[in-house]
Amino acid sequence: MSDANNEQLLPPPSWDKFEEICADLFSRIWNDTQLVRYGRSGQRQNGVDIYGKENGADSGVQCKGKRNWSPTKLTTAEIDAEIEKAKKFSPSLKTYIIATTADNDVHVTDHVNVISARHAEHGLFRVTVLGWRDLVARFYDHPELLKKHFGIYTLRQLQRDMPTSGDVAARVVEELKNTNLVVNPGGEIPGQQSNFLHDRLAEALDRDFASRYERALQRSVFPELSKTDELGQLAAEVLDAKGMALSSNLKRTILLRGVRSAAVRGNLQDARRFLDAAQSLPGSDSDAPGRASRCKVFWRSAQDLAGCKKIRVRIFGLANKGLKLLARLRCKRTGFQNVSERPLPPFKIG
Repeated sequence: MSDANNEQLLPPPSWDKFEEICADLFSRIWNDTQLVRYGRSGQRQNGVDIYGKENGADSGVQCKGKRNWSPTKLTTAEIDAEIEKAKKFSPSLKTYIIATTADNDVHVTDHVNVISARHAEHGLFRVTVLGWRDLVARFYDHPELLKKHFGIYTLRQLQRDMPTSGDVAARVVEELKNTNLVVNPGGEIPGQQSNFLHDRLAEALDRDFASRYERALQRSVFPELSKTDELGQLAAEVLDAKGMALSSNLKRTILLRGVRSAAVRGNLQDARRFLDAAQSLPGSDSDAPGRASRCKVFWRSAQDLAGCKKIRVRIFGLANKGLKLLARLRCKRTGFQNVSERPLPPFKIG
């Protein structure tokens, strides 16, 4: 939805729509719920399209739609003609406003000011002309009109629609009543209801962490976000929040992904911490990719420390195909030197 701060409001395309908008606007300005659109097209209206009361005084509005392009002006001759009609309106008006989609015009304002001064001497109504800019300024005082007629949602309207803290508290109390929650006089919750609340909390936490994990996983594919280890941060949050009612399978999934994310960034201490915690949890996700990622980073670090000179590493009892491949790494700077290794036990590739 559009933001009123970035929108230039254009006049409505039809005369009837403009009159509808003006009726809504002046019913709020005058605080008159009984305001009406006076008559219809083809009927004698005596210069009045909208009739209501401002502070109890009879008031009328004449709506004058003008072309937006090419722009047309409201002329003083049109104003004089409508004023003469309004003098015949019954009951006699105290306020008369001409609302127009034409732009503001200082000559028009000066003209009606002179008429209003002359009317005051004879006990007649005051005349005011509101151009489109004047009307738009008043729309912003009533953001519900911006939403209704222009499809614009303002910050002020958002603040009005937001529930207060009292409303939120009342809704929480009502929800608790709906769960038939009973608290003993000592302040303890009976065991069955305590289990119910614990299960509901666990479900909510699982949904929250699962959603954050999926979002972090999706964001991790964008290179511009690689400086932020969101998966590692989420894994650390799982570890640090002891007693959190998360399912073991989800914890293991997040921690193993955190191992890989921390490892590729060279954070071996975090990778080791996440891996140890993940291996202690039951779950369907394999820890092999995490162990492989950690080993690969350790190997690269060893090469950097040795200055890419010949390195001999003995690897014992490797049963993972990823680790076996890593054991065959060669130093690119010294002409592909083989890394010696002891014979590996048989393992199945697949």
